[in-house]
Amino acid sequence: MFVQYKKSGDIRVAGLGIGSYHGGWSALFRPSLAALKTFTQFLLVTDGDTTILDGLKGQVKVLVQRCLWHIPHQLKFALWQDREHVARKSPEWLHIMSRIFDICAIRTGIDEEAVIQQLVATKRARLTALIAYCRDHGCQAAATYLENAEADLFTALTHRLEGQTTSRVERLMRTVNLRINVGKWSTDGALNAVKVRLAYYYNGFDA
Repeated sequence: MFVQYKKSGDIRVAGLGIGSYHGGWSALFRPSLAALKTFTQFLLVTDGDTTILDGLKGQVKVLVQRCLWHIPHQLKFALWQDREHVARKSPEWLHIMSRIFDICAIRTGIDEEAVIQQLVATKRARLTALIAYCRDHGCQAAATYLENAEADLFTALTHRLEGQTTSRVERLMRTVNLRINVGKWSTDGALNAVKVRLAYYYNGFDA
């Protein structure tokens, strides 16, 4: 699913595809490439799927923002992989999760450059300390996950752009699930049905 935020705050569905989780993005972006190339700053908010960028590589200048909603939830999975070292709801587990929720909590409407710089510096320092804590307690999967996400956590904030989560897309996916979960569909049939439903709800088409 590829959506665009409008100035009004609403969203527009710009692309839709059904396929494997990793892949298919080139075909999804292809109809929008000409329009995307007109942006001087194009902020792409993702859940961390790196194949999304493969669909735009070398064609559009992209600023990447990792969805801050996904970070704590995906970190839980990494901690599950580290369960031999840190048990769920143990003091160490609670310490890691409380810190990552604090790091990912960013208020909107901050526009003073000095404040932004200090805020990002503070959160990066806390993240560095959290990664070290994970390694000290044998949580290699969690530490690696956080290191991979680190570079793209504060892109929107440092560039004063709106969009730090994919929460609107998650709600949109709920609309999709409510439709698809009724009956049995072929891939083409499901895609066509979802296109009609989303065009009606989000793009202003009375279908």
